[in-house]
Amino acid sequence: MRSDSFVLVGFDKVEKTDVRLESKLCEHLYIQVTECTNVHYRGEIRMRSWKILLGLLAAFSLIVASCGNDDDDSSGSSGSQAEQPTSEATSEAPDGDSGEPQPDTGGEDEQTADGQGMPTAELSLEGLTVGVAVVGTQHFWDREAFEGAVAEVERLGGTAVTTDGGRDNQVHADNHDVFLTREVDAVVTILGDDAVEPKLEALKDAGIPVFGVDHASPHIVNNTGSDNFYAGSSAGRNMGDAIGGAGNVAVFNAFGEVLSFCGDRYNNWRYVLDNAYPEITVVEELAEEFANAPQDARQQTLDLLERYPRGELDAIHVACWDQPAIGVYEALQEAGRTEIIVSAIDAGPDTLELMLEPDSNWLVNVAQQPRMIATIAVQNAARHLAGETVLPQSYVDVLPVSGAEQAAAIYEQLGYGDAPDVAPSDDVAMPTAELSLEGLTVGVAVVGTQHFWDREAFEGAVAEVERLGGTAVTTDGGRDNQVHADNHDVFLTREVDAVVTILGDDAVEPKLEALKDAGIPVFGVDHASPHIVNNTGSDNFYAGSSAGRNMGDAIGGAGNVAVFNAFGEVLSFCGDRYNNWRYVLDNAYPEITVVEELAEEFANAPQDARQQTLDLLERYPRGELDAIHVACWDQPAIGVYEALQEAGRTEIIVSAIDAGPDTLELMLEPDSNWLVNVAQQPRMIATIAVQNAARHLAGETVLPQSYVDVLPVSGAEQAAAIYEQLGYGS
Repeated sequence: MRSDSFVLVGFDKVEKTDVRLESKLCEHLYIQVTECTNVHYRGEIRMRSWKILLGLLAAFSLIVASCGNDDDDSSGSSGSQAEQPTSEATSEAPDGDSGEPQPDTGGEDEQTADGQGMPTAELSLEGLTVGVAVVGTQHFWDREAFEGAVAEVERLGGTAVTTDGGRDNQVHADNHDVFLTREVDAVVTILGDDAVEPKLEALKDAGIPVFGVDHASPHIVNNTGSDNFYAGSSAGRNMGDAIGGAGNVAVFNAFGEVLSFCGDRYNNWRYVLDNAYPEITVVEELAEEFANAPQDARQQTLDLLERYPRGELDAIHVACWDQPAIGVYEALQEAGRTEIIVSAIDAGPDTLELMLEPDSNWLVNVAQQPRMIATIAVQNAARHLAGETVLPQSYVDVLPVSGAEQAAAIYEQLGYGDAPDVAPSDDVAMPTAELSLEGLTVGVAVVGTQHFWDREAFEGAVAEVERLGGTAVTTDGGRDNQVHADNHDVFLTREVDAVVTILGDDAVEPKLEALKDAGIPVFGVDHASPHIVNNTGSDNFYAGSSAGRNMGDAIGGAGNVAVFNAFGEVLSFCGDRYNNWRYVLDNAYPEITVVEELAEEFANAPQDARQQTLDLLERYPRGELDAIHVACWDQPAIGVYEALQEAGRTEIIVSAIDAGPDTLELMLEPDSNWLVNVAQQPRMIATIAVQNAARHLAGETVLPQSYVDVLPVSGAEQAAAIYEQLGYGS
């Protein structure tokens, strides 16, 4: 990140509406996957047709009434020769796609609001020619993307002119000249380094729009790629957990400073380690070669093992792609050093197969969906040629892979074949059904129960203690942090067996230390502390980055933003949300400016934020402010929303994190300008915290941090779906 407000390793300091394509649309994408409900099209669509939206709102009203409430490889030179371009894509596409099922092109269910984006089924490239240039097709990722792009051009009725750089970046760059000669209507460029920039500039000057696949450039209309922010942070979390939250790590990171998507993966991986795993040390950074990456990384790993004998190295991570990790894995197997785990990003079929080997020490990967990425890039070209506005960046979800069981599931999900049966790990934790707190007493302290999140967590913790046969001793701080802290004295007096502490600030730390000294283990719910055994919370890294992406898209990738951020420096989870939100804006949305940072009050947050917003509007008249984000929670955003509605400034969108039922209901109001939120699962978080207490008391080792998935919410349709999914309408 380039900012002066926070320390984020690799960033320098810690410091428009997307539409989730639902499963019914997946059949219209010519992609080799069995599930695609997690794809995000970062388009200009704000919501579906009013008919669908009104139907959702009507259903919602009835519910309420009834209840009474990159590739990873693209620099260097292999010296390969370019293939001769042809006008028939099928002659260039390795292994052909002729045997794949064709998509259903019907689209009655895909209507969108007027002017809000053409349905995917109505896109066409009939009579148009699209150039498709790929850096090479030797690597699975590149080949899948290339074949996916060509297939989608043909499915939409266009003609593909294709080139293959043979893994030589200069050849790949020069191949773009053919598109000028052929006067194609658009170009899809797949990967490549800075050598291609003059060629893309020439195409732009000639009026030929270019669309990138993992290639960001000032000369293209749109770049489509994976959610590399989440790819990095999820790899960090899974690797950190795989080595027990402590140890020494080496990382291969050759391209973090020259390829933006590699930088995003490395930076977010490193941020997670530095902020969530203080006992993990990155002892060496290595630089893999682009050409012959597996062989080069194998030798570098063997050399590394000479410097770090057994017991001094716990993991090796490859930050940008997985081909070097093949060499890392081979070297560790060869040297008999399988106590060192392997971690990477890409998860093509070849590397998933290595994860599936018996007793494999390759435990962490992140699967991309290259065919889907390239398919969406071609669709973006079709939208642009049809006169639609396309956002600068489109994101496709990644699929984290942790261990052999997930590797087998992802292998089959992405259509790579039948995965072998995977034997359970010897290190499997006790099944949840066998946990017990019979005869034990657990203290449950909550900062307050006025706010939905706090109340849900508190009730979830108490319910799980009782379900496991224990007795709960409870306290409620009434939203006063000092009262909450003092309440912990009760647990010392009662000599409880464990404590679950929910939220709270630094005032509680002396009390937690006293409990620790008395031999009473403490388990946090969104409260990290050196005095606790484990903290359970949301994946706040993804909460922040997904809010940044969705908010950035909602305002068209450009504009002025104000943010409420009172607690980013005093509560670690708030800091993680803000820092990752800010990283996304600074690195993926250069045309968005954060013009003001405000600090909401803790007590009476909605009323305070309402007044501050009204004051803000005086300083920023219409046209000078595009969004207001609340970085840590959603209660102040209620006041923001009310102020904007009151002032008639609904052109300003509202964005926040928490998505309780009250704020989801505001997102569902007609013409609501609250477009972005991130749903947490507080009851599940507290339930897992109690289960961690039960595991610890049964003698199991519990990791320092447990994470629970968050659910990004973008627009009214997703708000309605999440509202029902989380049981708020039942």
